[in-house]
Amino acid sequence: MVQKILPKYTSSKDGIIYYVRRVPKPVRNQYRLPIIRISLRTRHSEIARKRAAKINAELERDWELLMYSSVAGLVDSFRNERPANTKLSALQNSSCDSPTITETIEFYFSGQGSDRSDEFFRAVRRAVSYLIESVGDRSITEYSREDANQFRDFLLELRQVTPSSARRIISSVKAVITFTSREQDLPAVTAFSSVHFAEHKRGRKEREPIPVDVLTKL
Repeated sequence: MVQKILPKYTSSKDGIIYYVRRVPKPVRNQYRLPIIRISLRTRHSEIARKRAAKINAELERDWELLMYSSVAGLVDSFRNERPANTKLSALQNSSCDSPTITETIEFYFSGQGSDRSDEFFRAVRRAVSYLIESVGDRSITEYSREDANQFRDFLLELRQVTPSSARRIISSVKAVITFTSREQDLPAVTAFSSVHFAEHKRGRKEREPIPVDVLTKL
């Protein structure tokens, strides 16, 4: 029987468990794909955990060798002429290590795309393309509430979608980011949660009154 709780760095598709992990940015140019996805050829989480642990150990060993053999001036890169804000530095580090919104799409589909219609995939890709068009393709932990509001205004004013459609598009983006940040142990991204929509008539077609001459004829 397949256990419900999956091991770390794994996802399930059609019951088969896969090892899924993003390649760190410092060594990404050494790999063909930004995300490694390998079938563990099992439906049982305990077997998958052992196989995933072996793959993970090999990958981390390779990444460590690549990073420390190719990075020059490692110590100097951590020096600063003036003391850095600790909180800001931590945020910047987490942002640099997180995938861009473009990179998250296939990862999201690998975990949430089973038995979904073609329209589901098109809708998600369209929503992400709108986000990129409005505020850019960034690391998912870099998006702010200001970006979310700008995205909302872009949908309403430039794309001329209705508020209900804008909410669905933003929800699609939020789902992609939330799933990725949770599964890859990244800081929670709340920028797209509960985006405010003012009570306005934008997107609605106002019904015009019946002309006087028509009323006269009637």
